[in-house]
Amino acid sequence: MLQSLRIRNLALLEEVALDFETGFTAVTGETGAGKSILLGALSLLAGERADKTIIRQGAPACEVEAALFFEDSRAIDAVLAELELPGCEEGLLILRRSVPREKAPKITINGSLATLAALQRLGEHWVDFHGPSEPRRLLKESCQLELLDLFGRAGDALAAYRKDYTRWKDVLAERSRIASETKLSPDQIDFLQGQLSRLDSLTLTDDAIAALERDFARMNRAAGTHRAHRHAFERTRRRRRPPSHDCFAPPRGASPRKHRSREQAARRSPRFRRGRDQRPRRRVFRSRSATAVRSRTGGGTRHADEHVARV
Repeated sequence: MLQSLRIRNLALLEEVALDFETGFTAVTGETGAGKSILLGALSLLAGERADKTIIRQGAPACEVEAALFFEDSRAIDAVLAELELPGCEEGLLILRRSVPREKAPKITINGSLATLAALQRLGEHWVDFHGPSEPRRLLKESCQLELLDLFGRAGDALAAYRKDYTRWKDVLAERSRIASETKLSPDQIDFLQGQLSRLDSLTLTDDAIAALERDFARMNRAAGTHRAHRHAFERTRRRRRPPSHDCFAPPRGASPRKHRSREQAARRSPRFRRGRDQRPRRRVFRSRSATAVRSRTGGGTRHADEHVARV
């Protein structure tokens, strides 16, 4: 049953909201009152195609929304499950369709985005239009079968048949899947046929077979030795302690307090500070050459030191 219908910016209507009561409802009016607009809104929710000309002049978009109530929603829930859409909550189905002027159309069914095909599929289950051009539905095979089932009152038999048919289709799909998984590709078939032809062309004697068995045993022993060596190498590498890059790392078994005091003393030493400074320095060595410079300059240490510094 149609509970409510809301229309915005459709044709000449700006906004209309209608609530329907239980039972039969008739909408009457003179020509031009807007009865066809209501039918147009229902056709939009049933999945009819629409263009931008249905939008009211000056409006950015046209929106149509309806709430449908089903006392027994199992049939409509089955269709929603096939379409991977949310089911009805307490038998309530909410349809909404928006046709913007600049953007792409938007369709939601029970709050989830849907396609126009899904809206058309649902429209076959909740509305029937009767008019001069509406008996097209009678030409569909699914509608004809539905009418035959209704006439024959084959509800229980039809449900059992659908259940068995669904199980049969699942078994066929499973068989096809297993056959496709175990089937070899053409390349694999060619490779195996080549290997079989090579084996058939061999003329093996007893001595040749014994030699092949000895080679096979030797290769197995070599492979076992290789695996054992690799396992031992991996265990040795895991046990090996990685080298430490910290010059102040405490040695194994040392006291942390004593090591901390030694570290602080080492950091305060001038040698550590000179090594920490990475700028290049010029070292001046005062040796016999400095004494010789002093003797030549008359023993003046100031001039000698300056000369040595320049050197």
